[in-house]
Amino acid sequence: MIEFWREVEILSKLHHPMWWPFMVWCRMDRCSFEGGIAGEPGFEAHGRYTFCGLATLILINEVHRLDLRSLLDWVVFRQAGLECGFKGRTNKLVDGCYSFWQGGVCSLVKRLSLDIDEQSVQPYAREGSSFDDLSIGMPNK
Repeated sequence: MIEFWREVEILSKLHHPMWWPFMVWCRMDRCSFEGGIAGEPGFEAHGRYTFCGLATLILINEVHRLDLRSLLDWVVFRQAGLECGFKGRTNKLVDGCYSFWQGGVCSLVKRLSLDIDEQSVQPYAREGSSFDDLSIGMPNK
């Protein structure tokens, strides 16, 4: 896995054409009306696709292709109050893995220097953690 990420880093610095098909995949037709990234044009946004698409566009310096405000709005509105976690899609149940993916999106957006008001995040997401370490302590599925 480490070797894969080294290759990703090298290819992103070289702007290797291998990334172009994925970049096209992530372009605006994958961004749903909700703000997140979907698996297919016209489908609903999904937490995993949103994280992977955003991370890839950051690596290849093409993040400007996304409406980050809408993306962040979509992510934070997947946070469920009663169940203490995140949903991966609209009107679905909370799942621990989506707390990883959605928390990861928050961390990536924070590193892009967009304003995230950590005080407005619900208390259970803040207790003993920050956006940078939301994945620590996540149980395996």
